[in-house]
Amino acid sequence: MVKIAIFLRKLIVPLIGLLLVFLQSPMVFFSFIHFFSFQIVK
Repeated sequence: MVKIAIFLRKLIVPLIGLLLVFLQSPMVFFSFIHFFSFQIVK
């Protein structure tokens, strides 16, 4: 249980950093969504 919490914490911090970058530059955010949705469709 503790290992899972540590893993989630390590995972959440970079995600928050990515979110901050995306909020600062919407174009990067939209291109990322476009690429991600394209990968799912394919």
